[in-house]
Amino acid sequence: HCHPRSTPAKNVMTAGSEVNRQPAAADASAAPLFDRIFFVILVGVLCARLLIPESLYRVAFSFLPEATPAGTTAATSVWLDGILLVAAVLVMLFRCRLRVRIGAAHVALGLLLLSVVISLTAAHDKRLAANAGAELVVLAGAGFALTRVLRARWMVHLLLAALLASGTTNAVKCTTQRAYEFDDSLQYWEEHKAERIASDVDSNSPTLIDYERRLRSVEAFGYLSHPNVTGSCLAMCLLITGGMLAGAWRLPAGQPSRKAAVALVAGALAMALFVGLWLTGSAGALVAAACGGILLVALGLGRVWVAQHLRTTFALLAALYVGVIATGAAYGWLRGTLPSTSLAFRWQYWQAGACAFRHSPLTGIGRENFRGAYLLYKAPESTEEVTNAHDLWLSLLVELGPLGLAAGILLIGLATYAAVRGLAETDDHPPVGPRIGAAIAVALSVLVIQAVFSGEPFAAPGIPLLWATLVAGVWLLAFLSSYSVIAQVDEHVATAVWLSLGVLAAVSAVLIHNLIGFSLLTPAGLSLFVCLAAAGFAPTRRRRTPHACDVPSVKSHNVMRTAISATLAAGTIGVYLWAVAIPTLRAEALLQDALATMQRRPTLAALRAALDRHGGLQVDNWDAELPRRIAQLALAVGKGSQPASRQWLSDLHAAEEYARVAWERNPNSYASARLRAEILELRAANSSSSQAWNAAAAAWETAADLYPTDPRTRINAGNAWFELWKRSQEPTHAQAAERHLEAAL
Repeated sequence: HCHPRSTPAKNVMTAGSEVNRQPAAADASAAPLFDRIFFVILVGVLCARLLIPESLYRVAFSFLPEATPAGTTAATSVWLDGILLVAAVLVMLFRCRLRVRIGAAHVALGLLLLSVVISLTAAHDKRLAANAGAELVVLAGAGFALTRVLRARWMVHLLLAALLASGTTNAVKCTTQRAYEFDDSLQYWEEHKAERIASDVDSNSPTLIDYERRLRSVEAFGYLSHPNVTGSCLAMCLLITGGMLAGAWRLPAGQPSRKAAVALVAGALAMALFVGLWLTGSAGALVAAACGGILLVALGLGRVWVAQHLRTTFALLAALYVGVIATGAAYGWLRGTLPSTSLAFRWQYWQAGACAFRHSPLTGIGRENFRGAYLLYKAPESTEEVTNAHDLWLSLLVELGPLGLAAGILLIGLATYAAVRGLAETDDHPPVGPRIGAAIAVALSVLVIQAVFSGEPFAAPGIPLLWATLVAGVWLLAFLSSYSVIAQVDEHVATAVWLSLGVLAAVSAVLIHNLIGFSLLTPAGLSLFVCLAAAGFAPTRRRRTPHACDVPSVKSHNVMRTAISATLAAGTIGVYLWAVAIPTLRAEALLQDALATMQRRPTLAALRAALDRHGGLQVDNWDAELPRRIAQLALAVGKGSQPASRQWLSDLHAAEEYARVAWERNPNSYASARLRAEILELRAANSSSSQAWNAAAAAWETAADLYPTDPRTRINAGNAWFELWKRSQEPTHAQAAERHLEAAL
């Protein structure tokens, strides 16, 4: 796989400007079968994640009609991460075999892995910390593996085309949501709301409240889980198409019809993406896209100087970025807030995050553990309950500690510098013929993975046809159109540089947006980012020296190195299976069986039988959400029994036991503490014992300690202490009731 050294650079005239030009790498269209196979696998999973509403939380919209996607589970992410991990490990095993010089990327990946392990020891919710931390490392490793298999320029073309196809499909979905889907779903919910709440839907469920709020806000989110994440991804795709459109206008004037056709296709893609971005209602993504557009134009006008001063350009961009951060921090520090309501909320998140960091400055609190810390430290005037800090750098610092922040800075710095280096690729590239087989393989990979893991209810009437039209049809059309435009724009130096500028602008825009957002900490946003980083690292247009991975092995050391590499690879996969995959999948299977069982026969005996079939709650001792959901099921059974009957008391006792297990596994979980307090209050309300009310009041006290600024929790705690005082007449009980009610006011 070695390429010969390039000949000395020579000066040529390009587009009226004199630039340094280097010969393209030899055999730029060749790629071994191994690289092509793993390229298809990696691109398929990474690009499909832009079309899957992943969540590490168990989200199920049981209140929606059957034809609505039921939502994804933590098992979805485990499967996708597992595929990426195996592919990345095999690429490293067969491409490097320990013959890699330790570089900045290896150091960054090592720091990231170490920070995840250290933060896991301090995390309250260890299951979320383990799964989310592993996902972060796996996606970063998958991006690194992708750089090893990108051996030919046509691979870069297919990669960018697949990304744009997924982005365009999301944009079309945003349009249909605003056109009719939101109205239809809201109408259905309003017609069936009373009946569903009377049966099995909790009207105070955060999932339900958030979903109904989303429908009424008409902020489109496409196939992802949040408008801001969708907006961030669409902004990146839009800037890539902006570079394509600029490159199309720079095509040679000898073929005006070809030039017009390419520009028309690129313009249509850009328009579709812009409309989708606008419909998300994400002001931050729109501002980031505008900043990226300004950067695209500015660097495009000075592209000759930029190509000759790459390090200076990178330093200027980094200094500008740090300056924006420093200006915002100074403004917030002096004024105590930031301008606009949205930014003011962000300042509240960051203040709570700073408090959390002061209590865990070295280890971090663990990935996805921000919610508990935020509820504990947030100010009373902060009305939102969020699960992340809405700032990439603060999230890394708070969740993963200083090591995680250092790893993030290093990895993102390398990715950005790779995008800057792409601006110096000034070689005309011979036209690459259409790779029909590879294009078909990539398309099948993306669409099959999306269909399998998206949660689409294909058994419902009409859903297969809708999927074939709005997902597969739109994706294939956008994929073929993007691939055609990219291949033609990338042929000439004067046009290809604009494509590289589009990639750099997209990378810059998402970093700007993540100063007030969180898309790079989601599977979709990070997948898109690592793909762009890999495209920047692709060495098929610049001078390339043989890499250690390409050097043939020495036979005397081949067996030893292969054995060590294989052991490390097997150990990595084994640890992932033991710590993440197997317990998560077993817990999810248990929960799904319990839910199905309770729909058929809602009794406590049936629930316990379902638990016994899977080994009980011990299938995952890190999972605090599983016993909480089981407790909710047991509580629903109890509510259906005759109050104060023996069966009712037995059901409530079982529900309290499950809730106690959930709270013990995660003592920082407000949701588990509140559920346990509600169950104990139900038992106390049907008992004349002061001891029962004492237990209920103590449980509400714990819940209030975990969420001090929630008025409803304070009121519940005050009522429990008041009921206890009526029975005990203890002054301290009356004082506790008064304290909580005053806090609620």
